[in-house]
Amino acid sequence: MKNHFSRSIIALSALLLFSISAFAQKKKDKNALWIEENTTITFAWEGSYQGTIPCADCDGIQTLIELQKGNTYKMKSKFIGKDAQVFEDEGRFLWKKEGNYFVMVSNANPNDSIFALLSKDRLTLLDKKGKRITGSQAIFYILNKENISLMGKYWKLIELNGKPIPTTPKLNKEPFIRLTAESSSFSGSGGCNTLMGKFEQMGGNKLNFGGIATTMMACENMETEDQFRLALESTDHFVIKGDNLIFENALNQAQAKFVLVLIK
Repeated sequence: MKNHFSRSIIALSALLLFSISAFAQKKKDKNALWIEENTTITFAWEGSYQGTIPCADCDGIQTLIELQKGNTYKMKSKFIGKDAQVFEDEGRFLWKKEGNYFVMVSNANPNDSIFALLSKDRLTLLDKKGKRITGSQAIFYILNKENISLMGKYWKLIELNGKPIPTTPKLNKEPFIRLTAESSSFSGSGGCNTLMGKFEQMGGNKLNFGGIATTMMACENMETEDQFRLALESTDHFVIKGDNLIFENALNQAQAKFVLVLIK
């Protein structure tokens, strides 16, 4: 178990390896940086978070972290392209005195820990100094809460390039998109014509659209539809925030924003 977890930690792009002795000393201090309970969080954080994070010698590491009441966690990781083995670990976690930061301490390897940051429906893995990972791969270190999925849902388009969808002149149809995991295809409307095509969801939140086709109706207002198609073509990844789905480009600029419609 120890060897398995050590291998997993190393492969997790050396997210951290820090001395637990200083951590333990701070815990005893009344002004400790890390505390047992965080009473400032207003959202439900318990649950499973999953994603695929970068790997130096494989195609990515499928990662699932389950946060439980009582300050305990369980973690599973699988190395894509290596073998089918799933590595498991569990331990406890403590909260930073300020903010939604916490540190996970493995039962099997108490000298190895993982820093993370919680936000609603997302868990962001941090570097060995407890700082956000930056650069082009930063998006891959975000794990989404398991009960939040962009697949098979009706996502109503509400913004394009940061601007609300115009209400006048009236659109013939409500712009939306729906992604189907089984066929890696999407369908929707641009406000006039039906949109369809293929998508590819890679590791983490990476998302690309291709083979976009439309019906050929001519409508009075085609600007929204044209911008919607361009937004899909420039999408690099997605972000889910509550009931909102956001498609962003490689520069983390919002291209399209949707709201989840549960009954449609």
